[in-house]
Amino acid sequence: MPNLRSLNFVNQDLRNRSFRRQFLSGANFQGADIRGCDFSQAQLVGANFTNAKAGQSRQQIVRLVVIVALVAGIMTDAVSQLIFGALGQIPGGSTWGFIMALYICLGVAGGMSGLRNVLKPLSLASKIAGWLAGSSSAALVGFYYGGSLAGKNAPMAIVGAIGLGGLMAIMLVRHQTATLTVIVDAAGTITAYGFAFFVYTNGLTWLHIRQIGLGGLMAVLALIYLWLTLNSLILTYRHIRQVPGTRFCHANLTHARFEAAQLNNTDFEGALRLDD
Repeated sequence: MPNLRSLNFVNQDLRNRSFRRQFLSGANFQGADIRGCDFSQAQLVGANFTNAKAGQSRQQIVRLVVIVALVAGIMTDAVSQLIFGALGQIPGGSTWGFIMALYICLGVAGGMSGLRNVLKPLSLASKIAGWLAGSSSAALVGFYYGGSLAGKNAPMAIVGAIGLGGLMAIMLVRHQTATLTVIVDAAGTITAYGFAFFVYTNGLTWLHIRQIGLGGLMAVLALIYLWLTLNSLILTYRHIRQVPGTRFCHANLTHARFEAAQLNNTDFEGALRLDD
């Protein structure tokens, strides 16, 4: 039998604590700050969360911002190195196949990421766009770092692209989390801007040699991808704000009370809830 005193959390600051798989039936969390807490698979039969404050904690938001900054840094390094290495390459040259692959990966990753902001959330189209954006972004990173770490070895770059892109594709299908979604958004923002810069600089080259039609098309495409970049950036911010802070995943909440509780960014996935 649990100590009743140990189940009294009235008005306590419990931010970021883990109660995962704990026996807390009858516990009193009235007025407590439970932002960032994890109650996954806990026994909370008859628990009292009246006036409790759930949701994201400041620590969780800072952690997400740091993750976004790291992803953006890695993507910026990879994309910028690949783009500057591709500028000035002549069509039909020995590396032209890689240049076309770069165009495709940047275009798909950035385009699909930005389009998700105008697609219906959780729709099949949005899920497919996210899968394409994530796997393409990961393939770019795998290609650059795989080749660089192997001394600019092309076969190893291809292996890196297939390996990391395939791993991301599997994770997005089987183990997608809110944090992984934010990572895909951040990577997509960088790839969309990278593609806009890439086609813009190539468009200037075509205009310089008086290929007005092709140069103009490149300029229009660059503007479209700048718009997609903004959309992807907005999506990144929105998804950061939507990441669950307090989790009750698969918890037993039979007869638990949540009157007047603040339940923003709270995840009840798989929780058992039977009210009186």
